[in-house]
Amino acid sequence: MLAVVVGAVLAAWPYSEAIAVAAFGGLALALVVVDYLLAPRPGRFGIERVMSPVVELDHELEISWRVTNPGGRTVRVAFSDELAPSLRPAARGAAVEVGPKGAVTATATLLPSRRGRFAPSRLVVRVEGPMRLAARQSRRELPGLLKVY
Repeated sequence: MLAVVVGAVLAAWPYSEAIAVAAFGGLALALVVVDYLLAPRPGRFGIERVMSPVVELDHELEISWRVTNPGGRTVRVAFSDELAPSLRPAARGAAVEVGPKGAVTATATLLPSRRGRFAPSRLVVRVEGPMRLAARQSRRELPGLLKVY
C-alpha cells in the first residue's frame, strides 16, 4: 500500500526525482526516530522466570516467563533468556503482545542432557514502537538456579 502511494506521489512530483527521493528518505527517517522515541523503555516491563529448581537428567521441565505491562497501550515485547545449550530448550524466549495493564505468560520445555548446576542470569528484552519501525532493547539481570541430577 505504501509503495503505491509513494509511486503515485513520485509520478506527480513537479520537481526533480532526486529531491523527491531525498524528501521521502527524510520522512522515513523521521518516522523511525518518532517510533523509537514512542517505544517504551524495556525496563518498565516486569518479567519473571518460573521453573522448578530441580530436575532429573533427560526429564522434561517446563519453564515459563510472565511479562507484565504497566502502561496504557498494547505493546509487543520480545525477550531471550540465557539458557545453556545442554538444557536443550524448546525456545529461549518469545515475542508476545501484552495488553494495557495486562500480563502474558509464555512457556517452553527444557530437556537437560548433562548434570550440574545452571544459573541463567541474564535476559534480553526488546520492545517495539507503536509503528513497528524501531525498537528499544536492553539486558537485565534475572538470576535463577537449576540443578540437574
